[in-house]
Amino acid sequence: MLPYSKNVIAICDGDVTAAETSTGVIDTLGADFMTLDVIMGTADAVSNNPSTLTLYQGAAGTALTDGTAITSLTGDGVGGFTIPNAVTSGKYVVRFNLDLEPYKRYVYVAVTPLYASPLVVSASLFRNGEMPISATKANVTGLVEG
Repeated sequence: MLPYSKNVIAICDGDVTAAETSTGVIDTLGADFMTLDVIMGTADAVSNNPSTLTLYQGAAGTALTDGTAITSLTGDGVGGFTIPNAVTSGKYVVRFNLDLEPYKRYVYVAVTPLYASPLVVSASLFRNGEMPISATKANVTGLVEG
């Protein structure tokens, strides 16, 4: 059995400036599980990891200010995780895997890079037992199944 998946681009910014916080929101309605990837370009030093990398949750879906930080998913925060070093060769990717059951409907993401970089935050929402029947439902341009 293949799980139903829906893709969401929460942030797609071709050139985030240093110390600029970018935010995005993901509506998880109907999903059981989510993978969320934070993707950035190459840094000039490993110490230039993001100063902010936090997931929030909320019942309303309009803005980050509608949510509250999830302690365990707060980078470099008390009770959170350590934000990985930046990379000086290749792409910087941090993946979050979330069982969505304990969280509210909307998940927000906030990222503050310490260097100018492209920034993409992409989420895949999964629901067990259902397959997408159209590209529209999967929220993609094209859907190929095999």
